[in-house]
Amino acid sequence: GRANRPGMRPSVGRRRLGLLALTALVPPACPLDVCVSDFFQHLLDGVKCKSFEQELPWLPPTNMRLKRLPSLADVNRTLLAAEVLWDPARRVCAGNSSLGLRQEDAPPGLCVHQSPTASGLFDQYAVELNLLSRWLQEAPICGRDGSLSAARPDALPDVVIVPSAEFHHLVASGIPGGAFRWRHCFDRTTYDRFWTAARERFHDPAVAAGRRPPTIVTAEVYMSDCKPVFSNFVALAAQPAPFLAMVVVASSMSNQPEMVHALWPGIKVWRDGAEAELERRALLVVSAPDGKVKAEAFAGPLLVTVPKSVGLPRPVDWHRPSGDYTPPARRPVLVAFQAGLDHVGHWLLPNAQYIRPAISEALRASGAHCTPSGDQCVLCADPSGEECAAVLANDASPFSLAARSTFCVEPPGDTQGRSHAYVAIQSGCIPVFVNGGHLSYVETTPTWWPWLDPRGAARGAHHTTIPRPVKRRALAGARALLDPWAVDVDPGAPVGDALNYTRFAFSADSSLFRANGPSGAAKTGWVVGLRRFAEQQPGALAAMQAELRRVASRMLYFPTKQHCDEAAGPGACEEAVDGFAMLRRVVARAWQVAQAVED
Repeated sequence: GRANRPGMRPSVGRRRLGLLALTALVPPACPLDVCVSDFFQHLLDGVKCKSFEQELPWLPPTNMRLKRLPSLADVNRTLLAAEVLWDPARRVCAGNSSLGLRQEDAPPGLCVHQSPTASGLFDQYAVELNLLSRWLQEAPICGRDGSLSAARPDALPDVVIVPSAEFHHLVASGIPGGAFRWRHCFDRTTYDRFWTAARERFHDPAVAAGRRPPTIVTAEVYMSDCKPVFSNFVALAAQPAPFLAMVVVASSMSNQPEMVHALWPGIKVWRDGAEAELERRALLVVSAPDGKVKAEAFAGPLLVTVPKSVGLPRPVDWHRPSGDYTPPARRPVLVAFQAGLDHVGHWLLPNAQYIRPAISEALRASGAHCTPSGDQCVLCADPSGEECAAVLANDASPFSLAARSTFCVEPPGDTQGRSHAYVAIQSGCIPVFVNGGHLSYVETTPTWWPWLDPRGAARGAHHTTIPRPVKRRALAGARALLDPWAVDVDPGAPVGDALNYTRFAFSADSSLFRANGPSGAAKTGWVVGLRRFAEQQPGALAAMQAELRRVASRMLYFPTKQHCDEAAGPGACEEAVDGFAMLRRVVARAWQVAQAVED
């Protein structure tokens, strides 16, 4: 590892080595030093929701009686261990009626695992459990004095993973995510304590010792339309700029409402999409005469959209015969829509999700079979037949409909994103994303899906994410800072590990689906366009399906570092390139750029 000398700033070559160390598939000789913070014992003092009042598998009786959180090491064994999170006794496989797919209707290995906190088929909020489980498989628990570990008390970490305030409460109460976010268990005071505790344990001691403070990584996997999340960001915004510049937040959707944008001092330049914001920061660094920037220039935290959890430990291939499974020559449903229409408003704005009814109306007008409420619609691949009507009537889960469909329309949910999109990707259904269509967000801003390369977003009238004109030399320097392997500085090329979504998904502005905003008429041209594409460009359709298979692993979390393909037989294991590995690479780039912040 690197020496932690007072005032030492690694050379460019050294910093690039550190970046490569965390991002490369094969662990190099000098990786970034990462540790996971233990719990803040005082955090739950005075919270509004009850805790330490029910027996939980991971909460020892002594801790329950004393109303004290167990150690993270204990929770790692009883809750976060891979064999606990992915317990075979809690999995539902094809052939089970709750999944709605017969064994012969799905590839081998399609099994949805219910996390210990799940109340339904899967828990979309189990993301932090998956991330913490993987971090703890490869990083020690930090020393309570802010050191790298109890075994290395003289070393300081480069990156600290901090369990979220909500995870603290989950351990003490057992209240799962879906219930937590509407109970308003935490207020601004709780989040102030959380961020101050993180700063005082890890950031301030490093600064006092004349050393580079670590990058702080935490999670906020709940919806940004609920009050606790807003309180969390208000508390974070009140922290000093040098600390704020070092914070990375893994979010279920990094797009933030305009009221959250207003929290950050750089509202006119700060981006809530990680790849766009990292490139903005890198351009600041390479454009600075001395290669240093003020912390205030970063303006806010780095928000990273990470995939929601859908309970799958590995992707399956829907377009290749395997075992008893033979993929159909054509899926019976051309276009599927599955989204509630009874809660299109929220606490800030009524009718916020106005685009959902428009999609349902357009499909019904195009001959689709829909439920009476319109919350589910299927447009048959054969317009003259009824081959897919039974799919709608017998649908038992999100997987069963998506697995029988070619295109899945994914409008905004409580935020710009929604969990069903990840079900679609893992079911081999090409997503049709909607930019805008939610009144809490800027209509012309792309939806920042996980690992989205800004140049691969269908922007229409959207702003460009790189200021123009950008000198080619400056762009090349920014690219080298973000991705030392990069040799192509074409502005149209992806950044780092970013994904070009146009290769496996369709994305369009909300104006394509409804004219003149919430009060306008529904449009049907997009339905015609999807049918023409499927019928007239089978080669292009097959290419999108192949790319969807390639990126599917990046949209879920493997139980362990090694991904093993059970269908391929014993010993068929390879290094995992999943959602966790992708986040780790973003964290490495964030750390790399943060080295330029002035001491």
